[in-house]
Order: sequence, then structure tokens, then C-alpha cells
Amino acid sequence: SSPKKPSKPPEWLSELIGNCIIHEDDYLIAINKPSSVAVHSGSGVQYGVIEILRAQRPEAHFLELVHRLDRAASGCLLIAKDHKTLRSMHDVFKSSRIKKNYLALLKGRLTDTVRTVDVPLKKVSTESGDRLVRVDKAGKQALTHFHIQEHFRVASLSRVELVTGRTHQIRVHAAHIDHPLACDE
Repeated sequence: SSPKKPSKPPEWLSELIGNCIIHEDDYLIAINKPSSVAVHSGSGVQYGVIEILRAQRPEAHFLELVHRLDRAASGCLLIAKDHKTLRSMHDVFKSSRIKKNYLALLKGRLTDTVRTVDVPLKKVSTESGDRLVRVDKAGKQALTHFHIQEHFRVASLSRVELVTGRTHQIRVHAAHIDHPLACDE
């Protein structure tokens, strides 16, 4: 039997992603990715931003994610339109010539203006097959700076600076200091 051709993404989702494009040129597409939309399929997700863009542009020979964002995160996502651009952008990200800024609403009032978290993180699998990230001495080094921008009655708005870029680093480090991300599961 022939492999099953993937179905088209729902029209509302395709339209949403199309409306989120904030810049496009011959080399890159920049998308203001909404929260709750994955960047790629997998783990029970049928469509991510990349699959939606490929479905919208069947004539495009090359569309690849330059980097990733968690499904729950909103923010700027870059997609390369050719292999040379993808390699160049990966080099830019690795060289630290690009600065990524994150804003996070943390539960509770942090007293420090800057809170640095330097604890290693490790990916672990549960018995049910889920993959989690935990603080673990045997994990990879992870360093996060939380710069408090504004205090609210029961929360603190923080600009987050990632020195390393581990999976779920912001949410795990925030939970580790007992100030988890607001609305985070």
C-alpha cells in the first residue's frame, strides 16, 4: 500500500499562521508565533507552523525552522527559505551575535532585581513515555538570569536572559526558585 498523504491543516489554523507573518524576504520568514501552536508536528500534534507553511506554499522547495519555541510560548520564530540561509542563521545563533529576549510572568513577588539560576537540567522519560526536563546534578549546565521589570500584587514580570538554551529551561528554572510561570501546567 502507498504511504498515506498527510491531510491539509484546518483552514482556521492556516489563516492564523498566515496572519502572524511579520516579515518576509527572499531568505527568511519571521512569524509572531501564537502560544499553544507547536513549531512542528509530533507528540500528539498533527500540525505545527512548519507543516502549515509547507502546505500553504507547495511550490517552495525549502522551508526549515531556524530555531524552536515551546508550544506554550509566543514570540518571534524564524524560517529559512534555503539551505545557505539556514546554515548562516545557525552560525549567527551559535556565535551569540543574536540576542534573544523573553518576557515571563512569574507567580509571586521576587524580591531581587536580578535572580540568577545556575542549576543543571536533564531530560528524563517517565514510565508512560512522556519526556520531562528536571533539575539534576547529572544534567547539562543551564544558566538563566531573571531581570524583574515590574511587580504586581501576586506576580512579577521578568525579562529572561538565557545564557544556555536548554529545553524548557525558563519554566524549569522558574519553578525551581518557587516562582513558576503564570498559567504553566
